[in-house]
Amino acid sequence: MTFSRGKPTGFVTGDRLTAAQINTIDLNQSRAIDGYEGGDYTPASSLRFMSQVKIGSTGYLGVESGGEFELAAGATMVLGDITDTSCATYNGRTFLTPAKVGQTSGNIIPDYGSTYSCWTQSTATSGALLLPLDSVPRIATVTNIAVRLKGAGGHAALPSTPPSIEFMSHDYLDGGLTQLAIQVDTSATPGAYETAHYISTPAVSVSMNQLLGFVVRLKGESGDNALADLQFFSVIVYWTCSRLGHN
Repeated sequence: MTFSRGKPTGFVTGDRLTAAQINTIDLNQSRAIDGYEGGDYTPASSLRFMSQVKIGSTGYLGVESGGEFELAAGATMVLGDITDTSCATYNGRTFLTPAKVGQTSGNIIPDYGSTYSCWTQSTATSGALLLPLDSVPRIATVTNIAVRLKGAGGHAALPSTPPSIEFMSHDYLDGGLTQLAIQVDTSATPGAYETAHYISTPAVSVSMNQLLGFVVRLKGESGDNALADLQFFSVIVYWTCSRLGHN
């Protein structure tokens, strides 16, 4: 509805302003939205705008906790380029742990100890573990991936084929895996290798918003001087994205 007018036919010069008319005008004014001081309002029914409502360059549209932003069936939301400089940059990390994800392949299996959990290479032969990155936002761009690991004690020398971390894309159509980045363990001594440490892929810039899947592949040690019980504790996926909203 709209406010009723004090005099529907309009005032002309010489008209007498009645008490009923001024009371109508006063009531309407008290029900108007205060564009200066603001306030809380509880309309008797919903508000519908039949033309554009714009938010200025220094304003934002916020929804408080418990509130909802609803699009009716058939409605369309038109967004600008999500990489526009008006969007804030968000840097995030996604952690992959044995309790959350993991497909065993060969001899790298989840190991749930009494005080910690990890993936353990159960034999000294080559093995691999594929971890899907389904929990990374599809609007994100991956920039780096790291794994925390620890070689078993007792190495006389470093294994000839050290562990590695690979970032790979997965083609849904033919199942093919394409390597995007790789890093092998470069520990300088057996002592450093047998202490918990990180290895990280080289810096990348890979958009997750593609018709592809993405996985991390962890490979264990093998070859000369290889031992069982290499432990992978967690994988950290570093990513960035732009988000719409108030900065």
